[in-house]
Amino acid sequence: MAPPTGTFHLDVEAISGICGSISIACWVVVFSPQIIQQFQQGNADGLSIQFVIIWLLGDVFNILGAVLQGVLPTMIILAQAPPTALQTVAWNTTVVVMVCVAGVMGWLLGEKATGGKGKPSDGAGDTLGFNVWGQFFGYLCAVAYIASRMPQLVLNWRRKTTDGLSMLFFLFACLGNVTYVLSIFAYDPKCPGGTCESGEASRIYGRYILVNLSWLAGSLVTLLMDLGIFVQYFIYKTEEEEEEEQQQVYRHVETPRQSQGRPEEEHWDSRPLLQRSDSGNL
Repeated sequence: MAPPTGTFHLDVEAISGICGSISIACWVVVFSPQIIQQFQQGNADGLSIQFVIIWLLGDVFNILGAVLQGVLPTMIILAQAPPTALQTVAWNTTVVVMVCVAGVMGWLLGEKATGGKGKPSDGAGDTLGFNVWGQFFGYLCAVAYIASRMPQLVLNWRRKTTDGLSMLFFLFACLGNVTYVLSIFAYDPKCPGGTCESGEASRIYGRYILVNLSWLAGSLVTLLMDLGIFVQYFIYKTEEEEEEEQQQVYRHVETPRQSQGRPEEEHWDSRPLLQRSDSGNL
């Protein structure tokens, strides 16, 4: 039974559209936290330039492959006090929720504008096929995205810190990849005539996944590597906190001697005692 006019039917295609819209919203703002972080610190020492260059190269291959293959359009569109941990979590959570809401609102506005009839071309259905150049650039895109994370992981390992990196930057990257992958998997295969024979829907879905395999691989592997950066963040943050605690203990041990303020300690004469007693006769 068709849904009443003016209402939205949350089916598989709607879920795919919502996830795709959220993914787009994430990619639109993904670099903003890192740019703000570098502006506040006045340097970009924590960010690997190779990471950014290879990522941008992957974007170029991504656009070329997505246009040629005709896949989902998701990948085509692409001064504060020292905050406490609770404030940081609250702020990051608020920003992520706002981005997700923006993605959902974008999908709702699109549905309202088209009346639910203007479905984006995803290269699926009866005409689903492989475009050689589209696939070529799609796999180049996957390789570039995966390779882009290596310089940043190595730089963090050499510096033994993630200082200078905005974790909100990588959080948006992870969220964008997760929602993009979900938008691909949430696909409802359509059979000719509207009726699927035994196993036909599975074959169409399998072919659809193969067409999008390079984009799936690129998103999933980079997602795992971004999680590796989060692991580095927590490991190095713990080590830095332990070092700071040790320094505080050391300063606490030295403080009692300094607090006594003895003049003889401040002007200690290292000469032998007899020589010190003769100094007044000089």
